[in-house]
Amino acid sequence: MLSTLWSTTTKAKLAHLSKTYAGNRLLVQRVLSIGFVFYVLGTTYHGLSGGGRGRSREGKGKASGHHEEPERVAVCVYPIICFLSPTNIVLRQVDAIFYQRLSRILRIIIPGIRSKEALLLFMHSSLLVFRTAISLYVAALDGKYVIGVTTKL
Repeated sequence: MLSTLWSTTTKAKLAHLSKTYAGNRLLVQRVLSIGFVFYVLGTTYHGLSGGGRGRSREGKGKASGHHEEPERVAVCVYPIICFLSPTNIVLRQVDAIFYQRLSRILRIIIPGIRSKEALLLFMHSSLLVFRTAISLYVAALDGKYVIGVTTKL
């Protein structure tokens, strides 16, 4: 008897929650989107500033007499593969050193904003975005056609 009472109250609460969400769906989506943007900006800033490492900077560099190699960054691109292959991969967060190295490489690859390489990169990226927009438009049209066919049946 307790399980049926619990299930009816749970169903009632779930129905109330879904009605509330349906009434405020746009507001909930906006709040979640804004929260996601703030999360991305915060973690990007935290990664670029190098905060949260918990190490002191004393005794490093030229003043101490020896030069330590900066930490290497290992990022698992496909987490399921890293999970299935237990090797000695040490996963760390992407830090400021990674972004400095990436900046140096990008300065070599794209020497200037008006260079041929920058123009090719811009054209390629814009074509990919345009192709994605066209794919979304075609998918929406396909959905409308399916709705039209199913309502006539």
